[in-house]
Amino acid sequence: MVYPVNLPANLDQKVKAIAAREGKRPEEIIQRAVQDLVRQAIASNSELKRSEQLHARIKAQLRQRNPALKRQLSRRTLVKQMDQLSEKAANGLPFATWQQAQSFMRGQDRFDEGR
Repeated sequence: MVYPVNLPANLDQKVKAIAAREGKRPEEIIQRAVQDLVRQAIASNSELKRSEQLHARIKAQLRQRNPALKRQLSRRTLVKQMDQLSEKAANGLPFATWQQAQSFMRGQDRFDEGR
């Protein structure tokens, strides 16, 4: 299927210059650009889907381990908790490395006693 393309004058000149430099027709340059754009959109869409699937899997695993996470929170409660977490993060986390945070989560060390 062929669609007519009307380019602005300055862009049309640039496409013609590229086509002349590469020894191709301007239509081929436009077609290649559109194909590249479609490929990028498909790739970013698939990356987003993989990320969403991973996120859903992690949430499901967390809910299996902690039944309290299965209950639905009200919007007001959820906003309140997120605000508290944001405030803590904005004040700075007491961990210098991710290993320290991990050991704190496992109860091995006490880094958060000041809070």
